[in-house]
Amino acid sequence: MSASVEEILPLLEGEEGWTRLQAPSWMGDRRQFIAGDHDPERLMLHYFRRESDQALMARVWLGPAAEGPPGHVHGGCLAAVLDECMGLSAWITNRPCLAGRITVEFRKPAPHGCVYTVEAVVASEEGRKLFTRARITHETGEDVAVSEGTFISMSMERLAKLAPGRVDWPLTPDSES
Repeated sequence: MSASVEEILPLLEGEEGWTRLQAPSWMGDRRQFIAGDHDPERLMLHYFRRESDQALMARVWLGPAAEGPPGHVHGGCLAAVLDECMGLSAWITNRPCLAGRITVEFRKPAPHGCVYTVEAVVASEEGRKLFTRARITHETGEDVAVSEGTFISMSMERLAKLAPGRVDWPLTPDSES
């Protein structure tokens, strides 16, 4: 049984104290591996910043096309969501970076056709290294996956060299495309 975009969008709303983000708008529409097109068969995601501690929060729908084990989400899909959210937790605090290492612990099988909540934070930093944590929680409140990451902060000029000729690349992470 498939759900429509119109049925899923209300489920992706944030909570009181969460501010909706259009991140990563600087990448341009349809370029994001995770937050690109709204596809109810695969994945739909909305980002938020939690006002109390500036954590990145997300609501994500994982549809049947995200399947790995029968009836459940592929672990690689969960890992990709965690990776993007950990990186964005740094970007939204004006610390552009790229992943250096992520580890994922899968705690419970994650049924597809559900909405999950993601929480990601920069836990600490040491020089250019940003140490992040994230978790994906089922609507029952149980963690289905947790992750830690090491991200390497980089200047926007250095990152821009990875995408020569891109006219929509910003000067700062807060720029609009």
